[in-house]
Amino acid sequence: MDLTKALSETAARRPHVLLVEVPGWSHTRIFTERELLRRGWIESSSPADSDILLTCGTPSDDLSEVLDRVWDQFPGPRVRVKVHDPTEVVDVLDQARKALVNCSAQQKEAFTRTAAKVSPAVAAQSSSSDNSANPGADDGGMDHAQMAHGETAPGADDGEVDHSGMDHSQMDMPMPGGIGLAEAGADRDGLDLDVLHVSLGPVLRYWPAGLVVRCALQGDVITEASVDLMTGSPTVNAPGVGERSGSLPEAGGDRARLLSVRYCDQVVSLLALMGWDRFALRCSRVRDGLLGGMPLEDAVSELNALGRGISRSKTFRWSFKDLPEILERLDVLVGRARWVLEADTPFGKPALWHTAHEESARLQQVPGMIVGLDLFAARLIIASLGLDTVVAARVGGVDA
Repeated sequence: MDLTKALSETAARRPHVLLVEVPGWSHTRIFTERELLRRGWIESSSPADSDILLTCGTPSDDLSEVLDRVWDQFPGPRVRVKVHDPTEVVDVLDQARKALVNCSAQQKEAFTRTAAKVSPAVAAQSSSSDNSANPGADDGGMDHAQMAHGETAPGADDGEVDHSGMDHSQMDMPMPGGIGLAEAGADRDGLDLDVLHVSLGPVLRYWPAGLVVRCALQGDVITEASVDLMTGSPTVNAPGVGERSGSLPEAGGDRARLLSVRYCDQVVSLLALMGWDRFALRCSRVRDGLLGGMPLEDAVSELNALGRGISRSKTFRWSFKDLPEILERLDVLVGRARWVLEADTPFGKPALWHTAHEESARLQQVPGMIVGLDLFAARLIIASLGLDTVVAARVGGVDA
């Protein structure tokens, strides 16, 4: 084994994986997260810190374009894979790691990637230079002193250089990540401040699948917002998505268990975003246990203990005292995860369900809820809503 191969094997022991959930494949994403945790791999939050781009599901054309742009931001070595069914997760991750340490393939991909970034004009110019009329030309014979900007070569006439033919608008360069330059705009106090237009999602950790929130920012405060949905491919059905099961498959009598899994998953995302990993880990164990066949009584007991721990933690409550609605919605989500498992709970209880039109209406209310907040508070608000983008997409998408 050569040195390069040995170093690659060592570096790939704990790859960083950027996980993207296509609406309709949350079940697959949850199983993937479980397997990443079991292997000790790291789930990353940005392309710059990632080795593997793993897409759960089949994206639509517009979402595929976004993923292509995200993929372009990955450093090498890199691997891009897809997984559809939870049973495929182990094999896909094994294949991804093998591809990551395939040095010859990675070197070839890096060369191709670099060559593709060279514009045709530059390539033509380079080719023309290489095939000049004087094949014996040697750069070493060129007197670079004659190229000094302060001197003029004999016979040269500055008047021959017509700068009017240069369109400087073609020289505009985008900011890193495609973020545009800020514009000027009046804030709520009448001051003229910079306005920056950014999009949150759809590739964002602890974020509803496929959701895009387009914001106008002054500082870190949102002054305008609109929402849109990017869905899965219309030609590929997500596995077993039912009328009310959201993005988890139906399984007869296991619907209550799977619905509890969905609520637990939303609680995990909210707690992790709030920075309380201890509580998030406890809830993720319940979620994974339910998927693994944990007795319902044990799950109810664990969720009761989690709810008590959250309500009794003075530090936790104090940290978010300025956002009381977040704490209230967190309590509701934990309660729902428990209620659907209790035998005396009517399964059709309205508070536990949202129809497609109700879910779509909730999404349309998001802009009004986050305008005036900073980015972190806005993300907490969205995470606390427990949105189901799969159900909302059934009414033909959202654009508000």
